[in-house]
Amino acid sequence: MGGIESLDIGTMVKNAVKGVFSTMLSLDVASDEIDSEKKLEGDKLMGCVGFAGDASGVVCIEMTADFAKFITASMLGEDPSEVQGPDEINDVIGELCNMVGGNLKSRFCDSGYPCVLTIPSITHGSDFRISKMSGARRERFIFLQGDSFFSVVVFLKSGK
Repeated sequence: MGGIESLDIGTMVKNAVKGVFSTMLSLDVASDEIDSEKKLEGDKLMGCVGFAGDASGVVCIEMTADFAKFITASMLGEDPSEVQGPDEINDVIGELCNMVGGNLKSRFCDSGYPCVLTIPSITHGSDFRISKMSGARRERFIFLQGDSFFSVVVFLKSGK
């Protein structure tokens, strides 16, 4: 098997997420190699950014609303109680998606699959799921940070 299907998405995603969390949030995260289908319960937030070009797809980062608030506080150098509200959280999670997506975009371009990123979108709620993208490869990764976890889902297919 060759082409876009042979890209090591796991290594790309793990390096991107760990690098962004370390650099931008001063937080260490670890990948959970045991339970990639672990589910988030309750009030959740998901940020997604798409790829368009020779690599086509989307990367989504899903977390609890409380963890999103914690991440926002970490990025802004504040206590979680100081976070102003949903707009501030949406901006930070959108930027987080841009950084992880931008890192993946670079790796895709370096591998011969030039693409551009879409504008990030944010979804809030307690009962939603990501539907399969037709013809795309789907990979899901779980990351641990302290007592919390979050997931990163990538759908990828060749746009050629």
